[in-house]
Amino acid sequence: MKRLLFLFTGMLLIMQHSYSQQRDVWVEDFDGNMPGWTASPPAAWRANTVLTLPGSNITNPKSLLGLVPTNVGDSVTLETAIYDCSDYDYIIMSFSHICKIALTDELRIEYREDVGTGFMGRWQLLPRTAYNGASAAYNNGRFNAASYPTDWQSTNNLALPTQTWWKEEVFILDDVVPRGIIQFRFVLKHGNTAGTQAAYGWLIENFSVVAADYQIIPPTVQFVAPFKMDIIYSTGPHNINAKVKTNSYAPIEIPFLKYTAILNGITIAGDSIEMDMVRGDSLWVATIPQFELGTKIVYSITGKDTLGNEATAFSEYTITLPPPGETGYVQIPTVLGNTTSTYPPITTFYTNGWSRQIYLASELSSTSAGGMITELAWDYNYATPVVRTTQNCYFKAVSAATVVTGYVDPIADGATLVWSGTYNLPAGRTWANIVLDVPFLLLPGENLMVYWTNVNCTYNTSATFNLHTQQTYMTVAGGNDASWASAIAAAGSLYYTRPNARFYFVGGTSDSSAAAMVSIDMPDTVNMLPTSLCLLWLR
Repeated sequence: MKRLLFLFTGMLLIMQHSYSQQRDVWVEDFDGNMPGWTASPPAAWRANTVLTLPGSNITNPKSLLGLVPTNVGDSVTLETAIYDCSDYDYIIMSFSHICKIALTDELRIEYREDVGTGFMGRWQLLPRTAYNGASAAYNNGRFNAASYPTDWQSTNNLALPTQTWWKEEVFILDDVVPRGIIQFRFVLKHGNTAGTQAAYGWLIENFSVVAADYQIIPPTVQFVAPFKMDIIYSTGPHNINAKVKTNSYAPIEIPFLKYTAILNGITIAGDSIEMDMVRGDSLWVATIPQFELGTKIVYSITGKDTLGNEATAFSEYTITLPPPGETGYVQIPTVLGNTTSTYPPITTFYTNGWSRQIYLASELSSTSAGGMITELAWDYNYATPVVRTTQNCYFKAVSAATVVTGYVDPIADGATLVWSGTYNLPAGRTWANIVLDVPFLLLPGENLMVYWTNVNCTYNTSATFNLHTQQTYMTVAGGNDASWASAIAAAGSLYYTRPNARFYFVGGTSDSSAAAMVSIDMPDTVNMLPTSLCLLWLR
């Protein structure tokens, strides 16, 4: 009898657990015909294939673009389908968007309910209390470019959006909309300033309504640096890192990365990959394999807790060649600074020393196109020649534009040893040049970190170099005579002055006889070029 009671109780628990996870999901990704949706006027809302997120149509995804009305005070509207949520106590509405409209214009989201016998009531503004997104500027229940002022370039009305501008918005409607039949609409209004219709408009993607009989608390799903999006100048493979974390009491299930590879409009590969936990309970990684030039990779990560709450982050990248670069010497800055110092870049004042300095992509190339660096010279300025032994130079491509205090081991930091040896410094002011032992490929858009060390070198005299002044800390250096161990133990000093430098770049050519790309698969134990993609520039 006890056994029967136990089995009966277990069945009840299973039935209750199953019932507690009932839900309905409605999704509109604008890739198809949008059944039940109404645009007014129809010409004000149009499909957009330039800026999209992955949806049902992988090879030809679309978003919906709303145009700002021409006349001051006019509005355009977009009504959703009608959703029957009468069986559920919990409702969430979400969508992704890019809002590139003037600060005097506005976007608002409204809802209405079935008031009986099939009639819908009046439209009401979704209140601020329902908003669960990331915009601190949504305090008045409306969106514009100031909702995310930096990402959406609120001070530049004519800026063109990019794929990185997408933002997801979430509205929790449990305490706002009672269970029933509901509908939403998007309203885009031209404010009181003429001419603002020149702005790009309002892009909407991946609208969804989720209704359930349990509280809906989607997990956090966010991509983590280094990001893989837009244009990639390496064939891979690429690690995709993400933060996937439960926001409810229910544990997170193992997340999956799903990708589709598209070449010339044809899907050539795809997979759903179980992600690996990296550390803690929220950082996960999966690897997208190598694909050839021209391939577009559309990928997403879905996180789901054991209650059924889920969230998905979308991204994509296209593998391509870097743009043609420039060949020749690049001097930074263009007008050389005349501040002299015994360090940085080289601690001639000490027998042991180190320095790091950053040079920006925009300084190294007029189009930030990068290229192969084959030489480096510092702006030496001292009356007598100096010989410095045991010198080492390392390069690393970075996204940072400033430095921090403290010694950083170049190899442990992922830098490449590009030259080592004795540095002969001639008398007078001159470019003290070195030809790199290992040419360094700097990809487009990447900044360059230069590490320099001298370890127990022969001391001659406190020779000086010329530097120029920056507005931020772009140089850090330290050293002493005691020992190399004590030199790297010191925090060093941050400098607004940065060494004058000259680099020799071999840029890519765009003529018909120029070479293309060679993909080199290097063993992990070989520390040579900082990427598996190597470009050859031929004349």
